[in-house]
Amino acid sequence: MENLSIVIGKWLKQQRKDQNITILELSRRAGISHASISRVENQHSAATALFLRKIFNAMEIPFENLIDLGLIPSNTPDPENYFKKITDYRFSTLYLADLARFSQLSIENRARVIQNFNQFYFTYNQNPPQELGVDFSINEIIRQPSIFSSPRDYIFEIRLETLRSAAARDGLLIPNDLGAFLYRSRKSHAASLRYVSKFVELSHVGIRKLESNFSERTLFSTVVDLDRILELGGEFIALSWGTFGQFIEISDLKTQSETKREWLDWVESFIAVQRLLQTYYPNEFMWPALFRQWISEVEN
Repeated sequence: MENLSIVIGKWLKQQRKDQNITILELSRRAGISHASISRVENQHSAATALFLRKIFNAMEIPFENLIDLGLIPSNTPDPENYFKKITDYRFSTLYLADLARFSQLSIENRARVIQNFNQFYFTYNQNPPQELGVDFSINEIIRQPSIFSSPRDYIFEIRLETLRSAAARDGLLIPNDLGAFLYRSRKSHAASLRYVSKFVELSHVGIRKLESNFSERTLFSTVVDLDRILELGGEFIALSWGTFGQFIEISDLKTQSETKREWLDWVESFIAVQRLLQTYYPNEFMWPALFRQWISEVEN
C-alpha cells in the first residue's frame, strides 16, 4: 500500500473536488490554514490526527471512510459505540455541556467555583492507593494556588479502565489522556520504548515525550502505527478519533477573556484533576453534581 501521506493527500484533493469545495472554503469550514491543506494535498506535509478529524467534520464524512480508504484496519471499532459496551454506569464524570457552562462564567465567578471545589476536597486527607505508585496526593495538588496547576505526571497513574469509562460516558477527554492510554497499553504488553521505536518514525525519547505530553500535532500515521504495534485492535485509533473530536469542540468554547492556548491549558489542567479524582476515588459520585450546583449558584 502507498504511504499514508500520499493516500491522504490524493484522497483529500479528489474529495474536495467531488464536493466542489475550494481550498479557501474548506479552510474556513475546518479552521485550518489554506496553506496547510495545500501542503497535505500535495504530499509536502503529513496529516496530523487533529487535521484529519477537522477535515472529516468540515466535509461531513463518516468515520467508516477511514476503513474504506484502507487508512485503518477493517476491525477498527466505531468510536461512537465501541466504548459504550464496556461502561460502568456508576462512573462519575463531567461533560462538555458542563464545561460550556463554566466557560461562560466571568473570571471572578470561575474563581468562586474553583474555590468551592478546593474547599470541598480539602476533606480528603488520605493518600492515593499505594498500588498506583504515585508520589503525590490529591490534597497536594489542590493546595496549589489553583487546581489548574496539576502535575502532568498524572498520566502515568491513570488506569485504562478509567479512560475507557470516560469515553463510554462521553466524559471530557484531552490529548494527554491518549498519552496515558498509550503508556498503560505499552506497559501491559511489556514493550520497551526502544522496541516500539523500531516500528514508528519516532525515537524512544520521542515516544516517551508523546506519552507524557501527547500533542495535537501527532501524526495520524503515528496513531495508526502505535495501535498496530501494541496490538490494540483499533481501540487506540477509536479513542484518538473521539478525543480529537472533543478537542475541537472544547477549543470552540474559548471565551473572550483569554487566548485559545490559555483556555486549553485551563481545561487540560482541570480535566487532569478530574481524572485523578476518578482514579483515586472511583466510588465517589457526589462531585460532578456539586460542581454543577456551584456553577448554578454563580449563574443566578
